[in-house]
Amino acid sequence: MDHAYLEMCHSCESKVVSHYISQPGAEPPSLSLCDDCVQTHTPAFARDFTEDLSAEGCRFCGGKAAASDSLAHVIDGAGAEEKFLCRSCALEYHRIGLRYFESPLDPDLKADERLREIMAQIDTDMRRWVIQRDN
Repeated sequence: MDHAYLEMCHSCESKVVSHYISQPGAEPPSLSLCDDCVQTHTPAFARDFTEDLSAEGCRFCGGKAAASDSLAHVIDGAGAEEKFLCRSCALEYHRIGLRYFESPLDPDLKADERLREIMAQIDTDMRRWVIQRDN
């Protein structure tokens, strides 16, 4: 592996970055930290999220979680159960989602009904995609 292109931790400057944390409204607005520094230089809510992320599996394939399913909160609201995706499924999930959101919304349906319909379609497409990917 060519280490010339690896980003080093903003805190210790000696280890490779493994966590990218966005802090809107904070200074600095983002942090790039190694595994060791993430525990001591991250706000509590982000540490909790990081712990949840490493303890959970992908909601579609069970693989190692790499991102949260941000669309779940759009449908279920702020109190929605946190759901996670592996890197591979996250990329496909967002590619599929963008395809559905490119089409115009049906004016006869309420927006929340249309969002639920789109999310159900995305889930169906993802389950098919994971089966094809894993075979």
